[in-house]
Amino acid sequence: MVGGTAAAFNHARQGAAAALNFLQGTNRGMWSVAVFCGALTLGLARWPTAAAFAAALTATVLMHAATLPRATAAGR
Repeated sequence: MVGGTAAAFNHARQGAAAALNFLQGTNRGMWSVAVFCGALTLGLARWPTAAAFAAALTATVLMHAATLPRATAAGR
């Protein structure tokens, strides 16, 4: 819901290209959020809290790094 509202304001203020850019960035970023939540869920069941958060953060950074080259290769 919030993403749609922000995209609408981007569109109204800066045009369709800005709204599309925002939505594409949000889509790439949500993969990292999903990986963080999944890794944390699995980690908390097996490891101490600090270790689970460290593993989830590491997985998030790796996912973000994996999705970033696709964005720059496409010229965005």
